[in-house]
Amino acid sequence: MFRPMAEALGWPNQPIGWKTIVALAKDGWKSYGHPEWGSFKFGHAHPQYSNSGLLSMTSFIYGIAKKTDTLKPAEVYTAKVPAITPPA
Repeated sequence: MFRPMAEALGWPNQPIGWKTIVALAKDGWKSYGHPEWGSFKFGHAHPQYSNSGLLSMTSFIYGIAKKTDTLKPAEVYTAKVPAITPPA
C-alpha cells in the first residue's frame, strides 16, 4: 500500500495487521478520514499459480489462527478459512 494510506492507518506508530485490513475492506477509507480514496479492495495473485498469491494466503491464515509459526492442517482446513476454488 502507498505510504500516505499506511500512515492514515496509524503506521509506523501502530502495526497494520489483518484485523485492520478486514475493517478497512468493510468500512472503506472514509472511516480513516479519507472518503476521497473510496473503498478498499484486497487483491492478490491466485495461490495455486503464483508464489506471491500463496504467500498472501498463508499470511492471512496465520493471522486467522493467531500464530507465528507451525501451522497444522487442522488450522488451515477450518470453517474460519474459506475454501479456495480454482477458476473454471
